[in-house]
Amino acid sequence: MENFLERIWWNRDSRHRLLEPFLAVGSLFYRIGLTLDQWRQARNSRKLPRPVISVGNLTVGGTGKTPLTLWLAEQAVLGGKTPCILTRGYGSNSKAPRKVDPACSDYREYGDEPLLLARRLNRGVVYVGRDRFESGQLALRQEKEIDLFLLDDGFQHRSLARDYDIALVDAERGFGNGRLLPWGPLREPVEALERADIVGRVWRTNRFESSQQILSKPADLNLGIGPTGWRYLGKPEVYPVNQLPTDRKARLLSGIGAPKGFEATVEACGLTCGGHAIFPDHHPYTAGEVQSEVEKAAQAGDFLLTTAKDGVRLETCGFLWTDENLPLILEVSLIPGDGADYLYNALSELMG
Repeated sequence: MENFLERIWWNRDSRHRLLEPFLAVGSLFYRIGLTLDQWRQARNSRKLPRPVISVGNLTVGGTGKTPLTLWLAEQAVLGGKTPCILTRGYGSNSKAPRKVDPACSDYREYGDEPLLLARRLNRGVVYVGRDRFESGQLALRQEKEIDLFLLDDGFQHRSLARDYDIALVDAERGFGNGRLLPWGPLREPVEALERADIVGRVWRTNRFESSQQILSKPADLNLGIGPTGWRYLGKPEVYPVNQLPTDRKARLLSGIGAPKGFEATVEACGLTCGGHAIFPDHHPYTAGEVQSEVEKAAQAGDFLLTTAKDGVRLETCGFLWTDENLPLILEVSLIPGDGADYLYNALSELMG
């Protein structure tokens, strides 16, 4: 369930207005700390001896950063290059720089998103660590060849210089009430977008028009994130979207930054939602929580549907599944269009 802060952030609730003076004070202190931290990072910024592309955003919550980072890595691989993704590793057991082992069975070792990225790369590596410059240096020492670094959620990580800064904005939610944390959803003021080379407005498939053109400088792109297929939890085979079971309702289970966006994507697939169990982003599921959702889906005759990131965390509850009740994972990626073409050309130009 969304907490009251999120309802204030996205202008969905006015019942907590009495708290806003206190939130405003918190926002002021946040801005002071942010300004000092950004100044320190920019002053001590270091550069890796390979091209660096950062993918990030301004707001709390998901805007498609990880799918876009993976798409850029895949395009680099198709171009004969070897990418290395650098990420903080939110929720991991250590802050030290290290390589992500895709065969790891416990997401808590590296974090759910790094493990997901490492499993998806056909060629390339993922390194986690609080200091991404140190992670990049370690990667260069340990790997035979790295042609490109990609920063997942790196817009605020200014201590590492980058050649391209891509900032994503949810085209439908925008910036909410336009306030900084904790009063609003902004991690930085909107003016910070001026330092981005590319601003991508992310649309769900049911609203996206691929023919829209670049509008301004920095490059303002329309990007569509949508379903590319589905699979069973723990299974590698991916099936077409048109083979999703439409004879039953889908009970959604998610612990991500933008659960409403997940709902929009599911509806764009032509599915009917039979309910949505919403947990906080990166939520560590317990067996009891998962068992409850399995039973609710079974009682209603629905099937469980979740996201790829949630699937990584749900693997720890694998003992609850049988072949008859395996959850379905909805896979999403960047949709072809003018925005994707622009990013591909920018990547090709950077890589030579």
